[in-house]
Amino acid sequence: MIKVIIDTSGFTEGMKFAQDIRDAAERAMRAHIKDDVVSMFEKTTATWEEKPEFTQEVTPAVQFVIGKVATTDDIYALVNAGAKRHSIPKQPGFVAFQTGFTAKTKPRWIGSQSGGEFGEWTTARQVEHPGFAARDFVGAIAEEIPDLLIEQFRKELENL
Repeated sequence: MIKVIIDTSGFTEGMKFAQDIRDAAERAMRAHIKDDVVSMFEKTTATWEEKPEFTQEVTPAVQFVIGKVATTDDIYALVNAGAKRHSIPKQPGFVAFQTGFTAKTKPRWIGSQSGGEFGEWTTARQVEHPGFAARDFVGAIAEEIPDLLIEQFRKELENL
């Protein structure tokens, strides 16, 4: 989950148009969450067959506007966090899988490419999964937020 906060207290203290500034901050946050943040999350899963749902919430308060984007998707959380080397046992029977794989994502990349399984099919009673590096989508997206949000807020303030 990414949580973004605009603190309007520095802008509004003792100002005649404090409510206008808070309203501008709320509009900026709503536009930023909808147009920028959610779309960045969606880019990270653009080529996935099963895409997670991302929720968005904007909560205005007296001196703050809080924006959140989140998902409850377990696969997204796993890919974001990465996985260590581990065994995949199949009891009883065998694990069937293709021998090649190309990842659809890369660490700290806000995007998604074609990929997936390829090659000959094989079976085994147990597979040693090599693990994979954390994609850290959340960290990469969080780094993009300040500049984009400031730009949205500036646009709203110019309209006052």
